[in-house]
Amino acid sequence: MTTENGGLTLVQVDGKITINVTAAQSALLSGFYFYDLETVSGSVVTRWIEGKVRLD
Repeated sequence: MTTENGGLTLVQVDGKITINVTAAQSALLSGFYFYDLETVSGSVVTRWIEGKVRLD
């Protein structure tokens, strides 16, 4: 899921980033996944967080 393909919607309020995933999108996910949250400004890519999550 990315912002480019419409899979993620990022809403910035008060310096916070909220990631919204629809019920239909999350219903398709099951298993272990790796994630990272990156921002891109020009040619600079900054990775803010990364990790692993299990979805049932």
